[in-house]
Amino acid sequence: QNFGIGSAFVPFWPGPQYFPTLQAISVAGVVLGIGFAVLEFLQLRGRARAAIGGGVLLSALCFLVSAWHAAGYRAGAAVLSVLALATVVLLVRRVFTGDASIRLFTLGLAATMVGGGVQAFSVIGSGVAVNRLAAFAFPIGSLLQAAFWLAALIISLRAEHRELHELEGRQAAIMWAMPDLVLVIDRQGICLDYKQPNATRFFVAGSELLGKNVSAVLPGETAMIVRHGIEQALQRDDLQSVFVDLPIEGSMHHYEARIAPHGTDKVVVVVRDITLQKHNEEKIRRLAYFDTLTGLPNRQSFLERLDRELLRARRTRHGMALLFLDLDGFKRINDTLGHSAGDCLLQTVADRLQETLRAGAFVARPALDESGLHFARLGGDEFTVVLPDIDTAATACMVAQRIQALLERPVLIGEQEIAVTSSIGIALFPDDGDDAATLLKHADTAMYYAKEQGRNNWQLYEQTLTTRTTARLAIEGDIRKALERDEFCLFFQPQVRASDGTVVGVEALIRWRHPQQGLVLPARFIAVAEESGLIVPIGEWVLNAACRQLQEWQRAGIAVPRVAVNVSARQLGAADFLDRVAAIIVATGVAADRLELELTESILMDPEAKRITGLFQLRAMGVHFSIDDFGTGYSSLSYIKRFPIGTLKIDQSFIHGLPQDADDAGITTAIISMARSLGLDVIAEGVETSEQLAFLQRVQCPKLQGYLFSRPLPADEMAVVLRRGRIALPLKNVAE
Repeated sequence: QNFGIGSAFVPFWPGPQYFPTLQAISVAGVVLGIGFAVLEFLQLRGRARAAIGGGVLLSALCFLVSAWHAAGYRAGAAVLSVLALATVVLLVRRVFTGDASIRLFTLGLAATMVGGGVQAFSVIGSGVAVNRLAAFAFPIGSLLQAAFWLAALIISLRAEHRELHELEGRQAAIMWAMPDLVLVIDRQGICLDYKQPNATRFFVAGSELLGKNVSAVLPGETAMIVRHGIEQALQRDDLQSVFVDLPIEGSMHHYEARIAPHGTDKVVVVVRDITLQKHNEEKIRRLAYFDTLTGLPNRQSFLERLDRELLRARRTRHGMALLFLDLDGFKRINDTLGHSAGDCLLQTVADRLQETLRAGAFVARPALDESGLHFARLGGDEFTVVLPDIDTAATACMVAQRIQALLERPVLIGEQEIAVTSSIGIALFPDDGDDAATLLKHADTAMYYAKEQGRNNWQLYEQTLTTRTTARLAIEGDIRKALERDEFCLFFQPQVRASDGTVVGVEALIRWRHPQQGLVLPARFIAVAEESGLIVPIGEWVLNAACRQLQEWQRAGIAVPRVAVNVSARQLGAADFLDRVAAIIVATGVAADRLELELTESILMDPEAKRITGLFQLRAMGVHFSIDDFGTGYSSLSYIKRFPIGTLKIDQSFIHGLPQDADDAGITTAIISMARSLGLDVIAEGVETSEQLAFLQRVQCPKLQGYLFSRPLPADEMAVVLRRGRIALPLKNVAE
């Protein structure tokens, strides 16, 4: 641009005193023409040439015609006028063809003509005779301008060729990087061209499609889908997408074909294999709606299905039943044999339920769909069953019985055979609820009532169960408050020697001083504490309080041979149980050999090594262990040998029938004899009559406990008994 502008001053240099010669004017005209040509060419390259090139050319022609006419070249002006008309025709053709070479020609010619026109005006303005310049300046200027335009055209063409080559290279790289099959297909369905990556397998090779109609290569239905997509893309002049499924080597593959119009009679089809994407979507769907362990529908899927069944039941005015199933003792199996065994058991239960459902043995409407949503696993060992078209409770109860019978069949896990039972709660639509949440809640309530009734049974929901559940929740809340407000207290019941009534120990028994209900016995709240897990903090409180009371008696000079404290399975299962017991012993300063922990028989079924090790560590510290309510659970000599047990406490259920009940008498005698042979001590609980005392003395039961000797006493009253050291027996020792 600087060159073009500066060249305008060349004819007038070096100043007004200088009159230009013919040669100077000619050279100045040529230089000025070239400068303006360069100026115009550079300006046009920086703009949208296709949009402004035509206007520039027409303006340049008009300018040049006027200049030549003014210079006296009327014949030349006429020729240029004809050239202007031809240029208009070329411009019209350019609009319809979009030929790049014509655009370049137009711009280059315009630049040359502008230069020639300026040359003519510069000559006219110089005052030099035109006829003298015509023979010299114009031909040279025109040749130089033509040479410059030709060089510029060559440079531009080479630059555009290089850009076009780079663009084609980039497009080719992008196309080959895409894992897609690209086809060019005409309106009749003939494949005109293709691009197929080598690493991707498609339903057909692109070479097999080339020159053929898609209808002849693709299966009938698939070909119809593709042809319809092609027609829609051409008619609407818009992108279309179709999806097809084709079997390849025995497995179903899924494809997406995106069809884009290309002109008025061709389309570009991009085919992508979306099989992996479909599989991943199915996995995500199964994770969202199905349980990964059992393959059964999960809670979300179950609730959606339950809502649909409820809508159908309302529409058809039929009944429906919801069964809530929970495995009995699953936690014990899971803790005893490990989580892998528990998982195996859950899978077996799910398989049995599904097999039976497919057989149509349980439902009144056997024509079920294949979604398998009638059974579901809500979590843990809880399962639900939806029974559509159930109009009577008797039918639902029959189904529950059959399910329980099915699950009672032994399950072989590894080398161990396990028998599992279940508790089932039943809620009916519409009697027990008309929405999913209410039905599920009531079925769950009935299931818990079934467990309370001894497990391995089913129960129908009743309104009274909701009242019981509400009461249970209220008790749980009160227990939490009682722990915070220190409302619990200890009573103590003495244990005596059967031969002379000497006090050989006391058992700590918890009581609850309820602010509204007064003194509450453990039977009212221990079961709720066990279910809620509150038994752990309660048990720790009892142990701490018993040790503190033992220390107070010792400081007061009262001899206490031993204090027995009950320990629950949950409490013993805590990872820090050993540390907590040891910390309480140290904090209270009691002698460890004055403490006895009473365990339940269910604990003996747990072979967990760390639990056994913890008990032996406590025994090494001096702590004694006894088995409470012996004979009512999983009594086994092999389990007794594995634990550091020193005392067996015969359950009071065997004592109540003495001496009249022969079975109770035989069991009691056998336990005493077995304990003696194993070197274990024995305490008979629940002794209430002189006849029971006489029998126990006769079979040489060493220690006794019960209301016959003393009711549970508060600490201050128990201190009086301990100071005395002996309780008078109501009957003379008949064993002597």
